[in-house]
Amino acid sequence: TDLDPEHAVAYFREDIGTNSHHWHWHTVYPWTWEPVAGIGVKDRKGELFYYMHRQMLARYDAERLSVGLERVKPLNDWDQPIMEGYASHMTDGVGQPYAARPSGMVLQDNVGGASMQDFKNYRARIEEAIRSGYAIKYTGDHVSLTIDILGDMIEHSVESPNPDYYGGDAGLHNYGHDNLSIIQDPDERYKTKLPGGVMGYPATSIRDPVFYQWHKFCDDLFESYQATTTPYEDSTLKWAGMKVTSVNISTEDNTISTFFKNRTFDLSHGFDFEHGQEIRVKMPHLDHSAFKYNIVVDNQTGKQQTATVRIFLAPKYLDQSGSYPVTMEEYRTLCVELDRFTATIPVSTVSTDGGHTISRDASDSSVTIPWEQTIEAINDGDDEVTNDYCGCGWPDHMLVPRGKPDPGMEYSLFAMLTDWAEDQVTSTGTTCANCSDASSYCGVLNDKYPDKRNMGFPFDKPIADAAAMSLQGFIEGRSNMATNDINIKFMGFSDQ
Repeated sequence: TDLDPEHAVAYFREDIGTNSHHWHWHTVYPWTWEPVAGIGVKDRKGELFYYMHRQMLARYDAERLSVGLERVKPLNDWDQPIMEGYASHMTDGVGQPYAARPSGMVLQDNVGGASMQDFKNYRARIEEAIRSGYAIKYTGDHVSLTIDILGDMIEHSVESPNPDYYGGDAGLHNYGHDNLSIIQDPDERYKTKLPGGVMGYPATSIRDPVFYQWHKFCDDLFESYQATTTPYEDSTLKWAGMKVTSVNISTEDNTISTFFKNRTFDLSHGFDFEHGQEIRVKMPHLDHSAFKYNIVVDNQTGKQQTATVRIFLAPKYLDQSGSYPVTMEEYRTLCVELDRFTATIPVSTVSTDGGHTISRDASDSSVTIPWEQTIEAINDGDDEVTNDYCGCGWPDHMLVPRGKPDPGMEYSLFAMLTDWAEDQVTSTGTTCANCSDASSYCGVLNDKYPDKRNMGFPFDKPIADAAAMSLQGFIEGRSNMATNDINIKFMGFSDQ
């Protein structure tokens, strides 16, 4: 209820689309996956685990700031009580209720699973690998640490250099989910260990506020690694001769309206027995007005270019009053990817004075999938893996954060153009052709990740330029980047 401050963002955690995305992502990229010659590929799986969950955290933080809550705090001290409780009031597929997680519980040994000492050992070994810059293979040899290898170590994967040493049977991340899901009954004295809490299952775990605290802890491990890497050189960030003169959205005053709307959908396929009737359910969810991005580009390179267009968004301020502007380092971990796509940029001439305009509908985002695909596409197609992939993608209706009621909330929109000739990868040609993909978060089925650069570029690494204390300072002198303020105004419930 509203007695719990965390209830203010329940619309995000309980959304069908966000839960479906997380479930399908882990179905497409299971931690138990093992490479088999000639059967599929999970390209950069460890890095994608890091990036997709970082984006979920950034999106959750944006919603929290919209309703006046602080950003998520990491679950760092495992000996202290977890004060935010949660009760799902849901049952599993066989009708057993998921266990509630009362406020004030402390993590304990999971009888039959991981002990807290195991937890602390895995954490210490991963932190040592980050400090030293290498992981220890089971042979005793060293392998240089990368973000992809670190992701395999934290989540747990056969591609980890030493799965047992860094994570036992299931890994630090997975054991965290397990122990949090049985925190109310770790030794099974009350017989609530099965099914346990929602944290034990990818289809339900993001409903619990502690999911975000746990993943903030995991993300801080990745951020510790990023702090050891070399920041991007200016030459990597610039594109000589390419100038983004402006970035806007196609609405009046650069304002996006958000609102809650009721959606009716068919729940018939959710039953395990023949009932002979169509069962339709009406539920509210957050949505937004339609809009396009308009990016004006002046191409002075002397030839037509193919560009990768990268669009990000983050709150402009950390507080309600607008007294604390987001710093560049805060923007890095707060920004959400809105889109990434390629565009052909003709050479600017006298007749095109003012530049070429790239116009892109927000609904075509490389991050999202449409409502119909979220709910219904998993029942289509000929093959289960393809169906799971088609269900992977952030829901289109949750593309932008809620914002605030009139006069709204300010956000910093960022656009960057990079040279596609340097970004492109060689495709294997085996992709999923029967659905809209959300490749930014879900990769490409049985193919390489469609961007050679690091996921989250250019915001994955700390910023080298000490003068770049703000987003405006970061883009200074880099003509292939631009930023603009937009407003997101929450309108309440809609009759649409």
